[in-house]
Amino acid sequence: MADVAPPAAGGLSKLLVANDGSEYSVGAVRVASDLARMTGAILVVLTVLPVRLGSDVMGIDTRIAEQEDAKNLVRGPVAVAQAGGVKTVAATHRGRSPSQGIVAAANEHGADLIVMGRRGKYSLARAVLGSAVARVVAGARQPVLVVPKAAKIWERRILLASDGSPASDMAARSAALLARMHKLPLTVLSVESPKHSPERQAEAAKIVERLVASLRAEGVEADGRVAKGLPPDAILAAAAEVGADLIVIGSKGRTPLERALLGSNSRAVIGRTTCPVLVATTTALGASEQRPAETPAES
Repeated sequence: MADVAPPAAGGLSKLLVANDGSEYSVGAVRVASDLARMTGAILVVLTVLPVRLGSDVMGIDTRIAEQEDAKNLVRGPVAVAQAGGVKTVAATHRGRSPSQGIVAAANEHGADLIVMGRRGKYSLARAVLGSAVARVVAGARQPVLVVPKAAKIWERRILLASDGSPASDMAARSAALLARMHKLPLTVLSVESPKHSPERQAEAAKIVERLVASLRAEGVEADGRVAKGLPPDAILAAAAEVGADLIVIGSKGRTPLERALLGSNSRAVIGRTTCPVLVATTTALGASEQRPAETPAES
């Protein structure tokens, strides 16, 4: 397993936040604005428009009106961010689906991080997170920060959940970067799941030991713990126990469907927590050599 190291870019210079004008975008815009202000990053406020091929109903072309509506959606968030001293760019992008538009726009603008709101709660998580959020995570070159509408910028502690996978290594790099930026302590958690073999359960302590040592070598105040149980339950319990207000997790998925969308553990954590969750995947590895990812349309 690789040592923890910062991303090649060395920091966050440009953030992209998806804004659809709904109540679910409020938390994402707030956290993205605060993060941009703290890091000096440029904030791109994006609204995705549907692809239109020519005229609409009765021969009337609605694209100009849609473009104007999109500008109105971002005008408020842009003004608030600029009033707080954030350098802000208003952007629109036409996409086959919201997720495809977000991923494509993030690549076009060279964003280091995508921020988007979370719709619904746990009872709705499967239907909601199986859609735009999951497809953005699956297709993005960047880590994706998913923000509940009432969430705020983190200021107490970061919880890094790791299973030792390449996706978790990417998550560790992002967690280390944010911990150093915000001068926050970081707790590393690995879970011994009852579904795992005894050999794999024994790896949890080794994962924690390795990551804590690497993080401390990078100047991060880090501690570690091993938990037993189902990973989502253990992650949420640990976040509550240590007072973490940001969870960082890798997502890989074991079944073909989960690999195409979002790992089940990540999906459950995102759907149940009240704090922001930063999700990293192996898609970000070698991103500069990758072509823009295609994402299927939402149902």
